Amino acid sequence: HLSTYFFVVYLFLWLCVTFRQIADGGLSNGIRTLTTAKDAVALCPMLAVLFMESWVKSSGMTNVLGKPGEPQGFSQDYMFVATWALLLQLILCFFNGLVFTLPKDSKVMRGCGNCVRAGLTAISVLFYLTMVTVYACTLMVVVSLFTNTPQTATGIGAWFT
Repeated sequence: HLSTYFFVVYLFLWLCVTFRQIADGGLSNGIRTLTTAKDAVALCPMLAVLFMESWVKSSGMTNVLGKPGEPQGFSQDYMFVATWALLLQLILCFFNGLVFTLPKDSKVMRGCGNCVRAGLTAISVLFYLTMVTVYACTLMVVVSLFTNTPQTATGIGAWFT
C-alpha cells in the first residue's frame, strides 16, 4: 500500500506539471494540492523499509513454537494503523484541495462560508491527528524492533492481521 500511495501521488504531480508546461499555465490548484500530498507521502518509503525490517528480523528467529518468527502482535497492529492513517492523510489532502479552491465570491462561500471554514478547520485537525498517529505508530514499531526476542516473535495478540 505504501509504495502505491507514494508513486500514485508522484505520477499525478508529474502529469499536472507536464500538462501545465505544455499548456502554458493552469492547474495551479491541482499542483498545490498534489504538492501537499507529496509532503504527506514523504514517509512512505521509510515506513516501508522499517516494516520490512521488522518482518525480516523476526523471520530470522525461530520462535518458541519452533516456527519462523513474526513481529509481535502490537507491532503488526501499529503497522496496520500507520498505513491506514497515511491513507486518511492523503484523502484529507485531496478534500482540503477541493474545498480550498472554491472561489471566495462563489455562491457556496456566500451561502455557507462559516460551514466551509469549519470544514477546513476539521480537515486540518484530522490531518494533524493522523500525522501524530503515524509518528506514534512508527515509534512503537521501532520499539518492537529492539524488544523482539524468540519468546515474543510469535505474532500472537494482533487485532487486525
